[in-house]
Amino acid sequence: MSGVDVMTDALIELFGEEIPARMQENAARNFQKLLASALAEHDVAIGSINVFHSPRRLAAMVKGLPRNTKEKTEERRGPRVGAPDKALEGFLKSAGLARVEDLEIRATEKGDFYFASRLQQGRDMASLLPEIIDDLVAQFPWPVTMRSGEGDLRWVRPLHNIMVRVWDDDQELETPKGRHHVGYAKATKGHRVHAPGDVQIGHVDQYVDALRDAFVMIDHEERRRVISEGLKTLADAAYLQLVADEELLTEVVGLAEWPVVLLGNIANKFQQLPPEVLATSMRSHQKYFSLANQEGAITHFALVANIAPSDDGHEVRRGNERVLSARLADADYFYQSDLSTRLEEFTSKLGSVTFHAKLGNLADRVARVMAIADALASEVGAGHLEARRAAELAKADLVTGMVGEFPELQGIMGAYYAKAQGEDDAVIDALRMQYKPTGPDDIVPTKAVAIALGLADRLDMLAGFWSIDEKPTGSKDPFALRRASLAILRILEANKLKVSTQKLVREALAAQPNLRENDLDDLCTDLVSFVRDRAKVMFRDRDIRHDVADALLAKDDFVFADVASNAPSLDRFLVHEGKGLVAPFKRARNILRQAEDYQNIHGFEGMEPAEERLKTSLNRAGQELEKSHDFTDKLTILSGLIAPMNDFFDSVVVNHEQMAIRARRLSLMVMVVELFDKVADFEALEG
Repeated sequence: MSGVDVMTDALIELFGEEIPARMQENAARNFQKLLASALAEHDVAIGSINVFHSPRRLAAMVKGLPRNTKEKTEERRGPRVGAPDKALEGFLKSAGLARVEDLEIRATEKGDFYFASRLQQGRDMASLLPEIIDDLVAQFPWPVTMRSGEGDLRWVRPLHNIMVRVWDDDQELETPKGRHHVGYAKATKGHRVHAPGDVQIGHVDQYVDALRDAFVMIDHEERRRVISEGLKTLADAAYLQLVADEELLTEVVGLAEWPVVLLGNIANKFQQLPPEVLATSMRSHQKYFSLANQEGAITHFALVANIAPSDDGHEVRRGNERVLSARLADADYFYQSDLSTRLEEFTSKLGSVTFHAKLGNLADRVARVMAIADALASEVGAGHLEARRAAELAKADLVTGMVGEFPELQGIMGAYYAKAQGEDDAVIDALRMQYKPTGPDDIVPTKAVAIALGLADRLDMLAGFWSIDEKPTGSKDPFALRRASLAILRILEANKLKVSTQKLVREALAAQPNLRENDLDDLCTDLVSFVRDRAKVMFRDRDIRHDVADALLAKDDFVFADVASNAPSLDRFLVHEGKGLVAPFKRARNILRQAEDYQNIHGFEGMEPAEERLKTSLNRAGQELEKSHDFTDKLTILSGLIAPMNDFFDSVVVNHEQMAIRARRLSLMVMVVELFDKVADFEALEG
């Protein structure tokens, strides 16, 4: 049996200091991708690659590797026959050949050329794989790196050891050491505290179990499962409710090699803090999970220790409770200090905070948002005074102590402080909801004042940056304007607001002091087009046909709530009862477009039967459309025109040689187009 047919298994481990938790998953993906790609470059087929990551290591178990790579012939085309001697000498040298007689002359479409063929011998996997790993380590795409060891190698944190081992069944093959100034030991290390010595690996299949015996769970999915089950067990036992936090769970999975979940108490004096403050402080500073009692108050925390305590975690728990109390004392200080100051005083400080060099300070931004919210109040059913008050206070908490410490609490803390000083409930809700939604799955404001503020805030962002020509370009969107436009669309859709995007944009642009009146129309058209493109992205994600989106969003004064409601209906309609509707409409439109000169008439005497039937159907459809307010019903009405339109085109010639007949039939085409245009831009539809 040849070496190519003999299968081997390999174990690769890159061991060093702690890899930041947020980088581990992506690093594991890159590790697998780069390893598979490097093997493919050598024509190596593999059975499987299983990649693991933990705080101190990246590892891969590769199964089904050939013991030797295949021989292959490498061909290179050289200079044209008759080329200068120096060109030929250079080609011979690069091909590793000494004589012209070793080259082959071949005829090609471009003439006769020299070709060099060289047989590349197969490589022993035990010698090839260490070279591949050394190259992979040298080019590994970490977001940040530091010099590791005495050489030029750079790694995310100091790299101590590169293990590359290959087995043919139970027989380990000899692998050479690599070129980097790090260790190349065949052993790994166990847990820093419980098993700090060497861990011997007898075979690739023993790797996971050998590390587990040394208090290291190398499988990140196992660590996630252990932590999740531990959190649930503790919460259930204490009759508490775990506050779900998948992002934090992913992070702590990357922090502990031997995770042990422990439950701690929050001191009673701190349990009166807003739950968002408690959760954020514990999460940001300590990586703790929050647990709430039956009333929803956060009273406990859960920590994930990287150690197996000998006293059921008593000392670890007590130490963490002391640390947390110190953290919460700081939070309590910020909270009490902020409560002693009215929001109006904080608002007076916004003038000293720059929003953008060309758009002024935060006080300027607040003034613009107030004007836009006031203009939108009637459109969304909000009171003008409440909308202006909410906008006036919206950014006040940005200069509070609490938001200075925890920026993610902006809006939330403003709502708490507004409630404490007796603001209207609608204003409080608007402050709390002003940044919602933050993503496609987030909640949307549903109360009138909150809707007005949410729209005004984002519309000012769009209009402001448009007014100074700071638009997103390509993949760059430093001010998150695409996200702002998507949030506007979601608010409009969720609340079924019957207001055109064009009107919203015009109101926002009117509030921009940098805008010249002559530029208003052009900027409005451009900004509406930008929002339209975001709407198309939303529809694409919902599997709505692109031409359906184009048809419903064609006009600048589109009402997005209606478009979002109508798009699925039109999508289904075109597949079923409206399948044959687009073609005859486009035929009518094209006939009118090609008719150079015609006069639309109102007298229809002398019509042929097909003309009579079409005109009668068009009149009836027009009357029914006037009465109907349901988009699906309108589509059904139009579908009733398929038969008379097809009959018309099959029975008569529109461009008749007699001008009176031609004018009459062209007038029927005008009626068709005008009727369809009342429902949607059918010209944008395929078919």
